[in-house]
Amino acid sequence: MAVAKNTDTEKKSEHSATRELREKGSEVMDDVRELGGLAKDAAGEQLERAKRRATEGYEAGRDRVADWQDDLRDRVRDKPVQSLLIAAGVGALLGVFWRR
Repeated sequence: MAVAKNTDTEKKSEHSATRELREKGSEVMDDVRELGGLAKDAAGEQLERAKRRATEGYEAGRDRVADWQDDLRDRVRDKPVQSLLIAAGVGALLGVFWRR
């Protein structure tokens, strides 16, 4: 009988250990899920920052180009003959380079 009691005690101990391992595994999985959620949130915030920066950069570049176009338009209106001669010279140079 003493052998049977040890076997029952061992089985109970094994079941207890198995239950504890399952509980710990469940806790670990919960922690992993929580960390995954935190990582997802952090990545989303970084993506939003990057989008904002890209939009700001695009808008700043667009504004600079618009300013450059306005300046060029004003210069052409102020000096139309000079602008025409410069455009003709640039066109002639491009024509020479494209032929070669």
